[in-house]
Amino acid sequence: MLFAFALLPTALLIPTGGRVAQFGRSEKPDVAPALTQLRDTLAEQLELERRAVARLEIELAEIEDMLAPEKQVLAPEKKVLPTRGYLSKSAGCYNTDGASGPPPSALTLALDNFGRELKELTSSVLPYKTKFASALEEPCVYTGALSSLTLSNDAIWAREHARPDVPAPLVIKLPYLTLCSVLDTLFDGRPIARFWYLETVARIPYFGYNTMIFLYETLGWWRRSAALKKVHFQEEWNEFHHLLIMESLGGDQAWFDRFIGQHSALAYYLLMTLMWLVSPTLAYNFSELIEAHAVDTYAEFIDANEQTLRELPPPEIARSYYQQAGGERGEHVGAPLDSLYDVFCRIRDDEASHVDSMKECQDPEVRSRARIVELGSIALAAAVLGSTALTFEGVETAETLSAPLVAEVQRSVARELEQVEESVAEAVEQVEERVGEAVQKEEADYERALLQAETSGASKWQAPTKNM
Repeated sequence: MLFAFALLPTALLIPTGGRVAQFGRSEKPDVAPALTQLRDTLAEQLELERRAVARLEIELAEIEDMLAPEKQVLAPEKKVLPTRGYLSKSAGCYNTDGASGPPPSALTLALDNFGRELKELTSSVLPYKTKFASALEEPCVYTGALSSLTLSNDAIWAREHARPDVPAPLVIKLPYLTLCSVLDTLFDGRPIARFWYLETVARIPYFGYNTMIFLYETLGWWRRSAALKKVHFQEEWNEFHHLLIMESLGGDQAWFDRFIGQHSALAYYLLMTLMWLVSPTLAYNFSELIEAHAVDTYAEFIDANEQTLRELPPPEIARSYYQQAGGERGEHVGAPLDSLYDVFCRIRDDEASHVDSMKECQDPEVRSRARIVELGSIALAAAVLGSTALTFEGVETAETLSAPLVAEVQRSVARELEQVEESVAEAVEQVEERVGEAVQKEEADYERALLQAETSGASKWQAPTKNM
């Protein structure tokens, strides 16, 4: 409105049917230069008027602040990052779509998704863009800043080696190291895509754990984990929002990232359900390793990009989730979330709470016994391998390859035997001490009895004589 009033004097100075109309009706060839000059003059005058209006608005706002500093009820809307997620735009998201009912059939969804992904696959090879790719590439002032974020694999492992190690048997440690090597190799130099992949697979175990608890309850095997189901649902809900945040930052834009992430999630679900079926403690132990690695990854990312993250606004989904629900632990509800730095700090804290939760879910006895059982299995396998290698011509090669493992197993077995011998020696020493004390006591009693018999003139061991 103020801008309209500012331009009103300029409009009144131009008479109806004036120069513009005259030039429009003229058919002389020298009219174009005059029109161009008039256009430039009017554009310059309009720009001056706009600047004047902007200065007046600033002065008016400053005066209003000085007159009524307590009336800051309607604060200006905070900036948020525009959604850049492929799945959020193609498959939908609960915080933007109005539909909340059940989905269509699996066949319909599968065909639709296959059609979309097939186009994205071909566009990643052929030089053309799909409508989804074009929509994701809309101009955004934050695109360059997000692409400049860095994350060092060496720094992550340095953090992991500096903190206390999570004890785990090799049957858990080896798949964990394999997953970490996939992250380091495929997503080197692409931290947002790495986080999207990590959050895609990180929410799967909690769904698998609840699946097994439901199965046990239905079969009547076990019905004492009702509280644990609630914990796992809250953890999955928290990881789901981590995933939505990474999608909004553009972590799922590449077709190959979506392909490897979604198929890894399917394989991860089967692995974790089978592992939970064999031993829930081992399954929770694996999740503890993954969540601890996530804490190290997010902590390194925050420290390496603090300045850039503080200058970027948070995504809308992050603000709505953390300011309404407070995150994993329900803390900081309604607390301000002013930058992307605050978002990643909340995510890091959530992952740390998941580490504590997964540790509490484990049976300490099963956790310690698993490493001893695995040590015995390795020793047995090494013995079988050594005896089998003697039947082949490459005995020396087999011995050379197995020598470090056998030596490590022998050292471990020797340490275990030393501990057992020390325990047995301590037990024998305690028994000998107790026997010695008992013998000394008996000898002392015997000596007192003899002394009493000698001084009284009669022996207490003789039967009393009967009067005839």
